[in-house]
Amino acid sequence: MDLVPCGQPQAEKLIENLAFDATIWGLPAVLQYAQLSDFVWNRSVGGGERINVFDHRRGLAGPEFSEFRVPNVDTLYSNGWISLSAGPVELRVPDVGEKYYTVNLFDTFGNASNVSSRTFGNGPGRVVLCTAEQAHELPADRRAEAMIMATPIVWALLRVQVAGADGVEEADRLRKSFELHAPAASAGADQIRQVDSELVEAQWAEFAKTLDAVIELAGVPAREEGLVARYRTLGIGPGSVPLDADLRDAAQRGFDAAMEVVRESRSQLGRPLGTGWTKVKDKGSHGMNFVARAVMNNVGLGANVVEENASFNAYFDAAGAQLDGRNGAYELVLNEEPPVRYFWSLTLYEADSGRVYGNAWGRYSVGSESGIHPGPNGEVRISIDPTFDSKEVEGSPHVLPAPEGPFFVVIRNYGPAPRLAEGGWQPGAIELIHDAAAAEK
Repeated sequence: MDLVPCGQPQAEKLIENLAFDATIWGLPAVLQYAQLSDFVWNRSVGGGERINVFDHRRGLAGPEFSEFRVPNVDTLYSNGWISLSAGPVELRVPDVGEKYYTVNLFDTFGNASNVSSRTFGNGPGRVVLCTAEQAHELPADRRAEAMIMATPIVWALLRVQVAGADGVEEADRLRKSFELHAPAASAGADQIRQVDSELVEAQWAEFAKTLDAVIELAGVPAREEGLVARYRTLGIGPGSVPLDADLRDAAQRGFDAAMEVVRESRSQLGRPLGTGWTKVKDKGSHGMNFVARAVMNNVGLGANVVEENASFNAYFDAAGAQLDGRNGAYELVLNEEPPVRYFWSLTLYEADSGRVYGNAWGRYSVGSESGIHPGPNGEVRISIDPTFDSKEVEGSPHVLPAPEGPFFVVIRNYGPAPRLAEGGWQPGAIELIHDAAAAEK
């Protein structure tokens, strides 16, 4: 371990700074591990299996969805936690036809690779997930199928598009045709420490325990070993000793400060367009941009890579004010529908929790699959209305209910055309069209 000053004020400052740094660096891995812990210890899936099996979540995401923040409501999700400790694991992809699917494969630190129509085709076929060392040991006729994973624990997040009246049933049948095949002597649940997923974002002690479990299970990227070695002073990593009790408050202060930075930076993901929108970039591919990586994973784990889903976030209206249903109703005008290969949608979330906003109509998004249609000049008008719940007759497919409080919206574009990806298409500003405060005067 490194030197710790004997003077209390200096020691506290060192520990506070190290805890701040460890929180920013380790947050994505801790959030993923907490989800893995819940998956292993708090769910019953696959006839008792916990590792190397898909858990097909029932139904589309809605207000009750709690696995991670800011889920889409366009696809069915299936989770799979893969261990390569006993050898390569085979992912079998069925014939998907023209249906949109993607299997995002996240290493322990939130970096993503992708199996989809874009990268793999429409199937059927198989991909051998393995470490770099295991790839060299594959038979010659299997090496072309190898997909190298950076860490021995991988999160597989499968999405299958829901479209049409029978979309849920059709998508459910299709996703259950995706299979994981692992060696017989596969990893067991006893390798996964149980942690409290609620406390990892609130208490330094639980965060540090979880980060230590991450490092024990998955190691550290080689280029970051020097950075992470400093965390032994905090009681994290091999060869460390528990943090002295009189310094734990300092660690909590550093943790709290880091989490505040992450929370206050959520609206800055991506490139601001000057209209209240940001174009999200680098999802699942942050390199050593640790703050951006922490913020992205805090906003929502499992973000699809930009080549699959080019997305835009808006926390503010055209005047720069926070989107808030107490202010009144809003309108969003798109000069044309987003140019996409598959589909697009606009989804609304509560600002504080990142959860889908629950409303009386159960309408959580609008878009190309919800009956929305362009006007005579190709424009699309969408009302974001906080009074929609109280209306006796359901409004048009162009109306999205809003809460009486702060919210944000996300436009997801699945299979973005080059023009969209390169900046040739952008959403219009969200305008406040019914000012509630002015109406009361």
